[in-house]
Amino acid sequence: MPHSKSINKTTSDLTRHLISVFGDSPKKQEALLKGANISAAQLSGRKALIEPQSQQVVMRNISKSFGAGWVFRYHREISLSIEDELHTALLHAPNLGDALDILTKFCHLREPNLYIEQFKLDGLRHVMFDFVSGNIRENRSVLNFVCMSIYQFIDQIWQPSRRGIEVRLPYVKPDYDQQIKYAFACPISYGSQRYAFVINEELCALENPATDRNVYNRSVINLYKQSGGLSEADDFVQTLKTHLESISNHRPNADEIAEALRMSKRTLNRRLLTAGTSFRVLLDKSLKSRAQKLLTNTRLSHREIADRLGYNDQTSFSRALKRWKHQDE
Repeated sequence: MPHSKSINKTTSDLTRHLISVFGDSPKKQEALLKGANISAAQLSGRKALIEPQSQQVVMRNISKSFGAGWVFRYHREISLSIEDELHTALLHAPNLGDALDILTKFCHLREPNLYIEQFKLDGLRHVMFDFVSGNIRENRSVLNFVCMSIYQFIDQIWQPSRRGIEVRLPYVKPDYDQQIKYAFACPISYGSQRYAFVINEELCALENPATDRNVYNRSVINLYKQSGGLSEADDFVQTLKTHLESISNHRPNADEIAEALRMSKRTLNRRLLTAGTSFRVLLDKSLKSRAQKLLTNTRLSHREIADRLGYNDQTSFSRALKRWKHQDE
């Protein structure tokens, strides 16, 4: 698969990082590597690949030496920033909701065994994650690390509003719950079916002060390519979709988009026709998506939303809503 090398590199980098943090003496390192089947070449980085199974053994050995709550107790020491396209897209996402959508769609590029799913209910976004295979007890340390990493990313950018987040953990309250409270600094509940974040949609809609839309757009396109490979036509359509989705305060026209993509309007329409679509179709889908987000995540009136989307009057917007509803049905 096109992303296998980056996955193994991520696993290897994290495993070596943990060994460097907790194996600061020959005796400690020997204890961490017991049964992990990691060679000296793998440990030094001369041979990059370290299997996920070896990583899990190392994490279990850390639990034996430092206690089951080590991920939370040492969350600052073990924090690891992985500089890849996913990291870049998350860092420059326009808002937290978009970042969570990107994470859900492309998390497998780092960890093929991890899946994330979301649903929205009563103004809250539920983001749940687990491993595709293996039981939760065997993978607890790895999933605790994933949970901690996601929270640290959210907290890094949206810290002033972190009260809009609740963490749910799929096990009974442990004896190291104080370490968990200190690590997350937000409401925590135990006994859920899966690991989950429950996030207020108003927080999801807040703009990211660090966003760079051009960087974000390029990273998203690259993630699509890494995920399965896009044809030239699909690549162009996805590029245009990403540009449309990055516009939040008006309704763009074909001339504006053509200029942004550094081509003539005629070339834009020709390439879209070759891809089996049109600017009008893609714009309508973009307006529908933006309308749904504004209706769900904000307290704006229909008139205010209509203005943002470039409708001349509320009646035209109401007709569009009815048409989109009919399409869904």
